[in-house]
Amino acid sequence: YAIEPSGLASLAQRVTKENGLDSIITVLHSQPETAEVPVKVDAIICAWMGYNLLCESSLPSLLTARDRFLKQDGVMYPCAADLYLAPFTDNHFQEKWDTWKQMKQIYGVSMESMVAAAEGSLTVQTERLQLEVESVLANACQVCHFDMKSITLQDAEMIKADFNFRCYSHNIMHGFATWFTVSFPGSVVLDTSPYALKTHWGQTGMYLKTPITVKQGSEIRGVFKMYPSGEDRKCWNIEIEFQLNRDKKYTQHWQCS
Repeated sequence: YAIEPSGLASLAQRVTKENGLDSIITVLHSQPETAEVPVKVDAIICAWMGYNLLCESSLPSLLTARDRFLKQDGVMYPCAADLYLAPFTDNHFQEKWDTWKQMKQIYGVSMESMVAAAEGSLTVQTERLQLEVESVLANACQVCHFDMKSITLQDAEMIKADFNFRCYSHNIMHGFATWFTVSFPGSVVLDTSPYALKTHWGQTGMYLKTPITVKQGSEIRGVFKMYPSGEDRKCWNIEIEFQLNRDKKYTQHWQCS
């Protein structure tokens, strides 16, 4: 049974018929919340993950389908998900502003006043990144783990975790980045970290309002929070409170949408 809420359901029906599989595969043009499946199923396969794992994800629909259709001993694909957090440096940080500063030289129109607006936008909204390995400043911390057989929607309403990093070397810390892994039965893992092959999810960056200088052994400890922005689960708020070497406290918010 293939459940597809969009108009692609009719195309899926054509493809199954074209391949002589329409007597085996039933395509249901429906939401999982309202679909009618006449039997309990052995497995559910769903690419539910969004950016930053949960932003624009289809997790609510997946959990509804699981509770409605999956056998007690059924299997979820993927069967687990983990979200990670790490501090990072951006070696191309200055280039983000140089474009505006070069407008007069290239086009004869000065647009340096755009720099402040661009900086402000970068520090309140998350940014999709493709980080290089050397941009990661410390070992990542796991901030959540989902067992897809047992997780409830309430479990994903508030992600909250303490973190503690020890920096590898002297560098400029421009912010924090998240990435996720999802695991499948048989020890197969899809990894969206900078250490793996690039994916369209990439990593999610949260830029600090003021970059911070860190040294080898610098300690960054704090609390990571992530929760839906109102009723719209496509948009999430992220809040990070942290200290560098147990000194001054920093708190910053971002919106992931």
